[in-house]
Amino acid sequence: MNIRTDHPFVPAVLMRFVGWFLLFSFAVTTAYLGSVTRNPLVFQISYLVGFIGFAFVVFSVLKHPQQQRWGGILVACVLIRMITTNVESSDDLYRYLWEGRIQSAGYNPYSTTPDAPELADFRDDNWKHINHPDYSAIYPPLAQLSFYLIATLKPSLIAFKIANMLADLVALVLLARWLRLRGQPPDRVVLYAVCPLTLAAFAIDGHIDSLMLVFLAGAGMADEKGKHHLCGVLIGLATLAKLVPIVLLPWLVLKNPRSACLAVVVIVLGYLPYSDAGGALFDSLTRFGGQTDMLGFGYSVLAGLSNGAVARLVGVAAIGGASIYAALKRQSLADAIFPTFGAMILVMPVVQYWYLTWVLLVMPFRARWAWLVLSASMVFYFESERQEAVFGTWKMPTWVIFAVYTPFVVTVVAEWAWRWKGNRAINA
Repeated sequence: MNIRTDHPFVPAVLMRFVGWFLLFSFAVTTAYLGSVTRNPLVFQISYLVGFIGFAFVVFSVLKHPQQQRWGGILVACVLIRMITTNVESSDDLYRYLWEGRIQSAGYNPYSTTPDAPELADFRDDNWKHINHPDYSAIYPPLAQLSFYLIATLKPSLIAFKIANMLADLVALVLLARWLRLRGQPPDRVVLYAVCPLTLAAFAIDGHIDSLMLVFLAGAGMADEKGKHHLCGVLIGLATLAKLVPIVLLPWLVLKNPRSACLAVVVIVLGYLPYSDAGGALFDSLTRFGGQTDMLGFGYSVLAGLSNGAVARLVGVAAIGGASIYAALKRQSLADAIFPTFGAMILVMPVVQYWYLTWVLLVMPFRARWAWLVLSASMVFYFESERQEAVFGTWKMPTWVIFAVYTPFVVTVVAEWAWRWKGNRAINA
């Protein structure tokens, strides 16, 4: 049988095949390595290969969207995540397991630190891998509840990774439903679901942020259906998984004041079981944010022009301004998330690569190429892993911040110039 190469769908089919092949190559290579630190350079190369595949899949989906069929994409998303199940994950999972175990023993994770003498009996081989052992818990109550439940049912690192990976899958299913509610093809979910950064964040490293994204996707669906009270509750739960969505409260206030009140009530109720920690509830959060800086773009620029304290104050003001701007625009949640979370990532003193999943969640609604480019250039984040593999110490080289953000800035300028040129042509 002859295949018509001039058929409009042949290039799309070919692009999808090559794209998925390269994405699965990334997953298989990572699985073969077994750990990013085993050979960081090979991982970085495979990450970029995966991004080429991601670009092929995205362009084919944007060119030939399918309104109904996306089951094949879901199956592929499950399979690609399963491949990396046994890859060594982030050391954050040691913290998750620890905080779950001590809660099972009746200790408040906000009141004690991993290096506390009274917890010496709980120390095992995993204990030495816990990062910042002098810090008490920084993750909010819903995350702590998930730690407790998993540590009670199956106290192992793989259990935490699988749980957070499953949350990621739930988030992408809800995201596809959210797209349909907005009248957009559900296969656009690939802009979040198979981005190599998303795969690295959840399928490889198993970060807890996926739990926050589940509730945000649910809140987005509720917003589209006009269920404002449910939207408020879900944003409250998302905040209890990770504090980031608290910047959406001004948007909720103008959207529906009662919804904002419900969100606040949910947050307060979530903290009540841990309230005996008193002021220590937010001690680690303020210490970490006030004393640490790493890969913060806006923070580094402002700190270079003034000092760290001023940079942090300006950053807080910028986040507040973005939050109020999104609220005054009275947009949908999908449109409000981008400026608020995007501003946070650009001005925070500490930026981890998986923070970009916060904005990748809404990329399917309107792709921002600069942020996708930033997701690709985050490959240089893993230079810290190479430092650890070579020198035995985790360290972020100074040059990495330039390598990560220069392509982003260039793309932002290029996009602005393209829009300006287009507006001039229309008005001519």
